[in-house]
Amino acid sequence: RPNPAPFDPKWGGPAGKPCAHNEVVMHAVRPFAPLEVLNTRCCSRRHPAPGNEGFDGCLEFLRARCRAKRRATTVWDSEAFYCVGCDGGVDALPKRELLGWSQARLEVFLPALR
Repeated sequence: RPNPAPFDPKWGGPAGKPCAHNEVVMHAVRPFAPLEVLNTRCCSRRHPAPGNEGFDGCLEFLRARCRAKRRATTVWDSEAFYCVGCDGGVDALPKRELLGWSQARLEVFLPALR
């Protein structure tokens, strides 16, 4: 359930984005293109944006869009790589787990995430 009154009214009030991040806008401009969220987390119910506690965040929005269109997408943020399946399921790979991987494995794996 989206937040009916986002934290900052300048983001559109009741018709605005579910939070102050740009994943929703980026998805509207380039649907199902890989998203890279720099220097922050993709907000969600589990990790809400300030003032958005208890409401859906960008990850829930992307899950709903993937279910509705039966397409998958990926999101990279400061903490993890997320794959949102066409059924709305989310798999997360924390970036810190990649630190133990060999360069050869990373060279094959990382381009596949896009």
